[in-house]
Amino acid sequence: GAENVVVNIDGSKWVTSSSDLINTLAKGENATLSCDVNVGTTQLALAEGQEINLNGHTLTTQMSLGGISMKKGASIKGGTIEHTSTVAAIKAFNVGSIEDVTIKCTCTTPGKTITGIAIQNGGYVESIKNVTIEGATQCIEVGYQATVDTIENVSVDGTNIGLIING
Repeated sequence: GAENVVVNIDGSKWVTSSSDLINTLAKGENATLSCDVNVGTTQLALAEGQEINLNGHTLTTQMSLGGISMKKGASIKGGTIEHTSTVAAIKAFNVGSIEDVTIKCTCTTPGKTITGIAIQNGGYVESIKNVTIEGATQCIEVGYQATVDTIENVSVDGTNIGLIING
């Protein structure tokens, strides 16, 4: 039968479930959430120029190697990311922007370092704007020889390290 696909004015696909989000990203398409989505232990990988518009909803991840991997100008905006596992909620390589997002890290594994946004060694991020990070042991980690053009209006919950720059 014919597939009912709703495409937004900006060209992104309207996603309604975790499998829908995973498949949309795997096809290289942009996604806009229409509801809260929990992708479980699947790591979301955003390729060149891809975008997730959280659209005010919550995206829950629990991949122990990092919930969302963003590369080559990819962007995420407009909602909440709840990461319930170890390592980083967002692993950024060469990223466009992370904007208007609340990142909630809720891992309870003792002794684990949990990072809100990890900018990988040699990586590049254009902008991190209007971001709140809660529950991370280190909120933003800038790796060796990594570059971030703009960090603006970032708030952390005050109990942990806000920014680490590794050289």
